[in-house]
Amino acid sequence: MKYTWIFLTCILSGQLFAAEPKTEEKKTEKTTPAAVKTEESPNLGLNGFGFGLGVFDGDFGIQARKDFMLGPKKISALSLQGSLFFNDETTFNVDVDYHHIFTPNSAFRIYPLAGIDLAIQKKENRFGINLGAGANIKVTDQNALFIEAKYVFGDWEGFGFIVGVDF
Repeated sequence: MKYTWIFLTCILSGQLFAAEPKTEEKKTEKTTPAAVKTEESPNLGLNGFGFGLGVFDGDFGIQARKDFMLGPKKISALSLQGSLFFNDETTFNVDVDYHHIFTPNSAFRIYPLAGIDLAIQKKENRFGINLGAGANIKVTDQNALFIEAKYVFGDWEGFGFIVGVDF
């Protein structure tokens, strides 16, 4: 359990405080100061981060994630996920999933996913392979809701379902 909090703290603090809000300048033909508009990102530097709630084979859990878009067309992404599931023993999961986004320019983006899973309990570690699907529903320019369903094949086999918010 101690290592779980150390891991999550390192990931979140490194990204929260290292990222600076983006500014975007839009200029019109006039060059007066009143003609320059500056907008700051309202997401506090959390680009690509998400938080969710879920269930894995009846066990309730929470998740923190960081998504990394790949390529200029934004049809591929890697998602690094850390989850805590609470049952008789607390289980910490680390997942790395590949998403192939079918509708990258839409407000409703759907994707299949495939990846690897490492489940860590008190005295044992288990590996698995994830297969599933998900969707991202854009709510604002910076925020989206996500939903994912996946099956883990391997030592810790089961079905997972997560719902959350991406920043």
